[in-house]
Amino acid sequence: MKVVFAPARLKIAGALLLMAVPIAALETILVTRAPWWRLPQRSMLIWSASALFLTLPLMAWVIQGRKWAVRACALFFSIWIFLNFVVSYRIHSGALGFFNLALCAFAAGLLVLIAREMNRSFFDSGVQWFQRTPAPMPRVRCRLTSEDAQFDCRVGRIDREGAFIFVRESSAAPVNLRSVLRPGRRSELAFSIAGEPAGEVRCTALPRASIEDGVGGGFQFDGLPADTRKRLGDFIERLRGEGYGS
Repeated sequence: MKVVFAPARLKIAGALLLMAVPIAALETILVTRAPWWRLPQRSMLIWSASALFLTLPLMAWVIQGRKWAVRACALFFSIWIFLNFVVSYRIHSGALGFFNLALCAFAAGLLVLIAREMNRSFFDSGVQWFQRTPAPMPRVRCRLTSEDAQFDCRVGRIDREGAFIFVRESSAAPVNLRSVLRPGRRSELAFSIAGEPAGEVRCTALPRASIEDGVGGGFQFDGLPADTRKRLGDFIERLRGEGYGS
């Protein structure tokens, strides 16, 4: 998958990894048991720089939408927390033990946040490594219109925040969404259920991700008025009632 433009909340989730820098500095103070008027500035700088060196690539991988980034972040925090428990036991520091519990809570919350943002319907296509496109939702149709381009698409995933759609395969000529998968290019997605044109829901959206060859793209809904949001919610509840899921 290729990121067209990372969603704001995913960027925030990735940036929160940088909290490891001040956390490392605070932990250095606890481990050295230094008084506030004589802080171990050199040690604080070394460990803070180490935390920054490790978290910068993790943040980049998260924002780039790497699926394994969540596991990499989990491994990073797991090793850190384990080493903290060993050190707190060896130096008999109750303060470091409680600090480590707080670090566990922070790490768990951050991992859940990152995993949730990376699993948004408009950001995760659900395509496995052995697939070109996932199985579409039966009967669900999508017409994408952007400036002078229009495509008839299938829907892989959809919820109240966005959708991942795929162009219909054509044996006559290859079709892809590359022309509309550009940062800031707004498109209109018209969703409907086959045989029920009266229930069509039109949503404006911005591209967020694409898959190989431009055969599919993730779109985040943007600037929807209240009545459109209500119709979209009713449409999605109808799909869930028929057993389609996001």
